[in-house]
Amino acid sequence: NNQTQINRRRDALARLQSISDAKKVLAKHYKNGIEEFDVTVLDKLYEEENQIQSELIRISSQIKQSDKSDKNIKNYKNDLKLIKAQKSNIAHQIKVAEYKYSVYCRAVKPYLDAQKIIKQAELYTNLEQYIR
Repeated sequence: NNQTQINRRRDALARLQSISDAKKVLAKHYKNGIEEFDVTVLDKLYEEENQIQSELIRISSQIKQSDKSDKNIKNYKNDLKLIKAQKSNIAHQIKVAEYKYSVYCRAVKPYLDAQKIIKQAELYTNLEQYIR
């Protein structure tokens, strides 16, 4: 009984902390209202990062396979510099997008937690239907 009360208090404090954090995040980052984060942005950036990585591997292997006398080696090295710059740019864009996503998640966490609790309550009230 005492452990149950301790767990309830701990859960209540965690919810209050989450709500407080969400209020701060909303006040700082979403002054004009919150918009749902588009996760496809991250997916596209990750896909682009994978393509750049495969291109980097391809060019590196071409450089290794070419002779010292190969005339295209300068072109390969220039391409390698460009690809590395693109990779750095994409890494920065991913970092910014991940930060925005984490801010969004912190802002909507109390709402998502409430939705989850409501859904669980509905499932428990309809439990007899699922058992039959």
